[in-house]
Amino acid sequence: MVVKYPVFLMAGSDVKRRKIMEVLDPEEKYKSKILLPMLGKPIIQWVLDELLKSQFVEKIYVVGLKEEDVELKGDVEFIPVETASNFVVKAKEGLEYLKNKGEYPEKIVFVTADVPGIDVQGINSFYSQLQKYEKHDVLLGAVEQEIVELAFPDAKKAAKFRDYNLVQGEMQAIRPRIIEEQGDMVEDLSNRRKQRPFTVMLRFVARAPRSWYRILKVLLKVAKVRDAIIAVEIAFKCKVDIILVEDPGFAMDMDLPEDYEILKKYVEQMKISSTLVAK
Repeated sequence: MVVKYPVFLMAGSDVKRRKIMEVLDPEEKYKSKILLPMLGKPIIQWVLDELLKSQFVEKIYVVGLKEEDVELKGDVEFIPVETASNFVVKAKEGLEYLKNKGEYPEKIVFVTADVPGIDVQGINSFYSQLQKYEKHDVLLGAVEQEIVELAFPDAKKAAKFRDYNLVQGEMQAIRPRIIEEQGDMVEDLSNRRKQRPFTVMLRFVARAPRSWYRILKVLLKVAKVRDAIIAVEIAFKCKVDIILVEDPGFAMDMDLPEDYEILKKYVEQMKISSTLVAK
């Protein structure tokens, strides 16, 4: 049986206009970077197209934009949340929206809308593995550094462990009660800036003395991924794990102006060219 979960496609913008928009949108035509055109359609549409191909996606909710902001192709529903709200505000208001409809899913899958290189195979890989973690509260997608660097040599910094070097991906699954009760952790786990790999979350973990031994191992670079996971679980009293995906586009978002050109070339090669060859 295929287990389906809804998607919150996280859209919107920063409170302060960032350099990427100053460079790529100097005339301020676009409300958010995900509305920038790329190869004939908005960036968010590239992400949406892949989600719509997946048999695991129950329903797609766009969080952070209004219907009048963008015309999207496909079956989506807009959740009216302030565009510049942070991740936790969007998540909580999105969850409240579902509750008002009488829905309270077991988990919600969050996908950032600025990853045009993401592929349905990576999405399906993440979803299919979710079914092995029914009792877990937070599941983070990740890609091994070697896989990401083959496609994107100047990719985001990886979290380095003894067993894996991981780049945090742009999908995560979270149980609703964690969104309601653990806002600080959710916000930290959602922050995937290039200078902020997994290990940043450990500043929160330090409040739990029983986890200090594992934190020390991380700081000394002798830890395995499991050490970091256990430290987080002890601190927050919830079950956490990492789901490995082999899609490099799964982990490459668009933070800097140069990221746009890198992803544009990748999308053209992997999606447009491959489609033409298939025909």
